[in-house]
Amino acid sequence: MKKVSKMIVLSFLLFGLIGASFTNVEAATKSSYNPVTVKTVKYNGLNEVKYPQITGARNKTIEAKINKVLLQEGKNGYKSYEDYEKSEEDFKKRDPEHCAQWPLQCDYTSTTTYRAHYNNGSFLSVMFYTDVYGGGAHGNRLIKSYNFNLSTGNQVSIKDILNTDKKVKNTKNYIAKSIVKSKPHLKGINASHIDLNDAQFLYYDKGISVVFNEYSIGSYADGNIIVAVPKSIYK
Repeated sequence: MKKVSKMIVLSFLLFGLIGASFTNVEAATKSSYNPVTVKTVKYNGLNEVKYPQITGARNKTIEAKINKVLLQEGKNGYKSYEDYEKSEEDFKKRDPEHCAQWPLQCDYTSTTTYRAHYNNGSFLSVMFYTDVYGGGAHGNRLIKSYNFNLSTGNQVSIKDILNTDKKVKNTKNYIAKSIVKSKPHLKGINASHIDLNDAQFLYYDKGISVVFNEYSIGSYADGNIIVAVPKSIYK
């Protein structure tokens, strides 16, 4: 596997575009505690696998609890990297003629990185991005979010926030209408198509941003659809 390939370059371009999508919903907020410090770590020194570790939490117990979760994602990213390395090696042995004719299709990649999207002293939201390519027309991006209550170190799930049927219903309706408004070609989307169990979320000052994996809604070209949901929708 080449350390730098067209797929990796494309992945970072996509990462930049998706990251930019969150810019408008990220803003500083006042908190009685300072934000934690987030440091990037390369798992086993690999540029292809990056994960965060925090310092400056309210106590070392909270810090350790959060870092353990984040480290596990680093381990998961490394396993994915190793799996794609092995798959590439096996395919090149199995079909060398194909790889000689279409070398880029045999340059398998798996890169894991992250972004701390929200860090206000009360809550920390981190999104992991794993971009993979295992042959074919294009690669894929997998996303996974973690949201931590910085006063306890506990994770916050979307069910903790949308904890009544009414909140779920209102949020699904709002997301469906927002998607149709921003992407008219998806005009057939309604609340029944919104699976919040398959969605990721991130905090922002005025509510939560709900993020969908590729193909969850729409086509590959639609990418990771993001909808900012104000607190007023699910209060």
